[in-house]
Amino acid sequence: MKPAAKSGITFFIAILFTLILFSNALAENQDCYVHIEKSGNFDPNIVSSSAISIISQYVEKVKIPPPGGFKMKDCSYNVSLSESMDGFFLSVSGRKINSIGNSNLPGINGFTQSLLRSIYRILESEDKKQDICRKYNDLMKGDCQTVEAIVMLFDDKGSPIANGSDVREGDQFNFMIRPASELFAYIISKDSNNNMFKIFPNEDVANFDNPLKAGHDYYLPPQESNLIFEFDHHTGNEKLYFLFSATPMNDPNDFFKKVEALEIKKKSNGSKMTTRGIGLAKSKGKVKINLQTKKIKKNNALAEILKGTGMIIQTISLNHLP
Repeated sequence: MKPAAKSGITFFIAILFTLILFSNALAENQDCYVHIEKSGNFDPNIVSSSAISIISQYVEKVKIPPPGGFKMKDCSYNVSLSESMDGFFLSVSGRKINSIGNSNLPGINGFTQSLLRSIYRILESEDKKQDICRKYNDLMKGDCQTVEAIVMLFDDKGSPIANGSDVREGDQFNFMIRPASELFAYIISKDSNNNMFKIFPNEDVANFDNPLKAGHDYYLPPQESNLIFEFDHHTGNEKLYFLFSATPMNDPNDFFKKVEALEIKKKSNGSKMTTRGIGLAKSKGKVKINLQTKKIKKNNALAEILKGTGMIIQTISLNHLP
């Protein structure tokens, strides 16, 4: 290639790179507005005012939409608040946040707590998290507590099953939770047909309940049980959702559905709680597990080590092959 041609290409790349940077700078400087899709039983102005204040403090500066409204291409943060007998559920999505929050507190405290939780759960800045914990200690005390646990899956021979492993019909497994702090655990599985199965709390699976104590090993199903989980003939992607929280939840099943609905940006299909994909079966024999904490910490591939504040959610996916 001739020097002149090389120079021309270099110049073109430089111009293109400058345009991209300029475009990104314009986007960052663009005004952002708050759009209240649903305000529950509250005055939309109250919901809008609170959302603008909290989002502006911890995400980015937002404002009330102009009198003539805003265009679809404009930067906006959409807030949707619903209220039921179980409390509040709030979702907020925009340029820098896509999150949900819930609360069972009554009145304005419930709305404020659900909004704060939606912001707190996605913050990467520890300084901002600490600021929320300091300013809203009465509402966020539980959310600011540290939650930590180890999760491991085992086959019927006691060997670990790593996240992303291949499994087949008839394969049996159970799993263990080792909390490092007292926590509330909620576990749901979902198969490739979007059928969901409540694993825990579930008296058919285990005879213990929340909260789980720090320093104990909890097996599901328990080791003294003659039950174990088994994969059926429905192939596809199997997902196990683990939600660990410092505070109890009223309806974790509904929460998981709304998490999925938010992720795929469409409403939950309302799948019934069934056991397709994963179900309970009789164990083929005693599962012997020799678990050493040092071994787990040395090889993190064997376990999911979860740590966060307030609430943490982890997904384990398994490839269910024919």
